[in-house]
Amino acid sequence: MDFQIAEYYAIAQRRGWLIAGVIVAFILGSLAVILRMTPVYSSTARIEIIPVVSGSGETGIVERLLDPSWARTQIELIRSDDVLALAAQRLDSPAIRSIGESLGVSLVPDTQIADIVVEDSSPERAATWANGIAEAFIEYRRNQAVQTTAEAGEQILRKIAQTEQQREALADGTAPAGMTSNSVQAQLIALQTRLLQVPDGESLRRGGGNLISPAKVEPNPVRPNFPATLGLAALLGLIVGGAGALLMENLDDRLTTPEEIEGKVSVPTLGYIPLVPQWIDNKERQLASADSKSGPAFEAYWSLGINLMAARKVEPSGCILITSAVANAGKSTTSANLAATLARNGNKVILVAGDLRKPSIHKFFQLPNMNGIVDVVHDGQPLYEALQQNSIPNFRLLAAGGSTA
Repeated sequence: MDFQIAEYYAIAQRRGWLIAGVIVAFILGSLAVILRMTPVYSSTARIEIIPVVSGSGETGIVERLLDPSWARTQIELIRSDDVLALAAQRLDSPAIRSIGESLGVSLVPDTQIADIVVEDSSPERAATWANGIAEAFIEYRRNQAVQTTAEAGEQILRKIAQTEQQREALADGTAPAGMTSNSVQAQLIALQTRLLQVPDGESLRRGGGNLISPAKVEPNPVRPNFPATLGLAALLGLIVGGAGALLMENLDDRLTTPEEIEGKVSVPTLGYIPLVPQWIDNKERQLASADSKSGPAFEAYWSLGINLMAARKVEPSGCILITSAVANAGKSTTSANLAATLARNGNKVILVAGDLRKPSIHKFFQLPNMNGIVDVVHDGQPLYEALQQNSIPNFRLLAAGGSTA
């Protein structure tokens, strides 16, 4: 079934209760899930990773900064068990060592700046752990540099001691052949120069990294996200509700608008009678009038009568049949009001009541059901005697008859 935009709008109006119900159900369902979830808070500590130059003869600062793999290596080092163990020791919190997926480390593109993100059910703990891991990484890097520098210094001192022994051997005449005092002296000077180049403790304490943006306690959780979750639930509810409305529209074979009727039977609609709430379940039958209660229906019947007269000029007919596929569809109400309208417009009208089982049309005109079709057909009563009239001019009623009511 093909729908146009106007038809979609009409469907949304007719099935609005279904769409609204599905949306509310999705929102309430997601709200129930959210309320059962433990809030998760996130804190971010930002650090600048700085190479530490030790006395081990490693690559210099410039070379490391130009090496993209070096920064990625530092990112993996932040996640390492050694750094997490140091953080756990500093904060006296062994749980940090099993932080797992709650720790996220990312490198800001084209920089040596890293973000350390920690998620936890406690916003205070998330901030404390993020800062603790950042500080532990910087301390770990510096400890590594101190250890490397110490080892480098010890190695140079050992070589200096060996060179001193060689110089003493030259003085004693026990040196190996080919060894000269000049070469030994040059080697000793080179080693002493290297020893002077070994960084001191103060320079090592400035390397490793800087905590440029400490993690703060965030009052709002990152999960669950109430606005985003409820908005998504409403959107899904709208989609599902809309699909359900279209499905019901396809399965519903009732005709509810003049446009639908014309589309199905390919004949023009002459009128559309609005529902009068006061007539529902009202045992007292009455004709539509121009008052506030049934005024719209009165105008609709008046318009229907005019349209019928216009149609008769195209296809003349002396008889109009009013029927329906089901009971209580308003045949008697329509017949009575249309007959009264046509009569008031100057047309001579005879209204024939065809409901012999539950006759009621005579009640609209406050006439008895004493004489009618049954009396004419079954008892041979003359037709002119069975016709009744009231104050409406040009109007006659042939009731169902066969009753004393």
